Amino acid sequence: MWGAKNGKARKLLFLMATLIIPVAIYLFLRGFGENHYVVPVLFEQGIPKDTADCPFGQSFHMVNISGLPKNLPGQDNLNFDGKLSVIDIDIRSTNRIGYTGYSLNRVTDVFENENSVQFILIGTHPGIVNEKQSQENKRFIYVYGNLEQITAFARCQLVLLDFPENIDQKNRRLVLIDRRGRIRGYYRLNDFSEMDRMILEMKIILAEEF
Repeated sequence: MWGAKNGKARKLLFLMATLIIPVAIYLFLRGFGENHYVVPVLFEQGIPKDTADCPFGQSFHMVNISGLPKNLPGQDNLNFDGKLSVIDIDIRSTNRIGYTGYSLNRVTDVFENENSVQFILIGTHPGIVNEKQSQENKRFIYVYGNLEQITAFARCQLVLLDFPENIDQKNRRLVLIDRRGRIRGYYRLNDFSEMDRMILEMKIILAEEF
């Protein structure tokens, strides 16, 4: 009987330790430590790989937003200045304008009231009344163009060199661009852990730069 009680006591102490120690470490770091998590700036040394379509140089790469396909009326002043931008490309043959999926909508919900964040969705949807459809979700800026335009922008500006051959719905990637036009990260749309990482890194950049 005593041995059973003693065993239960040890288990209880072990459980309490596993709960209390991480909390104690977190509080200590909050009070006395520093957050050294840094969101990298990609391609600071240029892009070493050249393609026939994009003769990349060795200089610092920044995304030129003027390379975007024609955007909606009233959005001619679209730019990165003052905004943290998430860019998504969807080239499926569908008329479901604005369908971004649960994982990306989850991210937009987190930053719904953050004016320094913008979400840009690029797609090919000929024959759609763009201005009318864009009102389905006001959190997104919808940009449209043909496959040639979008491919040039994806490869030469977003450095998605395997677009569109290896970019299907299952491994669709989001690109995070800071307000200076620098690429800060790539994230797989259908991976919840990647979306969590993007949310964390967006919050860090907002805290540091805005």
